[in-house]
Amino acid sequence: MQAAKPAPDLFDVAAQKLERAPNECFLVGDSVWDVLAGRRMNASVVAVRSGGFDGHELQEAGAYRVYADALELNQSLEQLGITST
Repeated sequence: MQAAKPAPDLFDVAAQKLERAPNECFLVGDSVWDVLAGRRMNASVVAVRSGGFDGHELQEAGAYRVYADALELNQSLEQLGITST
């Protein structure tokens, strides 16, 4: 890893391990820095409000969707086009 967030290095490594292009990934984060890093690697970013940032801040940073918590995100996976196999 070359740099910390908002540099996308960590997330690039994760995409490589998944053998996916960044634009094929959803990145889940809880901070403005996560959102900025994901956007810099051209990933779709969904955010949860567990990191102390409000929904408006996360949306302004470029989050595709913002959820109250992990439970709400889990209940919304189908809306994101993610289904269990």
